Amino acid sequence: MKVNVGKTNRAYVCVVVLMIGILIGLIVGIWLPKKDTTYPKASHVVEIDKESDLVLVEDFCGDLWAFYGTEDWMIGDVCILTMNHNQEIVDARYSGWVR
Repeated sequence: MKVNVGKTNRAYVCVVVLMIGILIGLIVGIWLPKKDTTYPKASHVVEIDKESDLVLVEDFCGDLWAFYGTEDWMIGDVCILTMNHNQEIVDARYSGWVR
């Protein structure tokens, strides 16, 4: 016996399948952990303010960045900044010096 599915029923089935797909996509997108993307940025120390414990660095595009912790830094040191997707410094590591 053959069942005749009309065009209206097919449209309803397509809409329901589409809604289920969207719902599954939203659930997976909310529950899966977000990948925290970080990237390195090379820079060099241009100024050290011992009073406020602030190190000012310039990346090789000319942008200035600052972080706290002056104890081991000298002007001219190469610094690798770990940046997150919000353009915030996550970490700063010594990477040599400029002669």
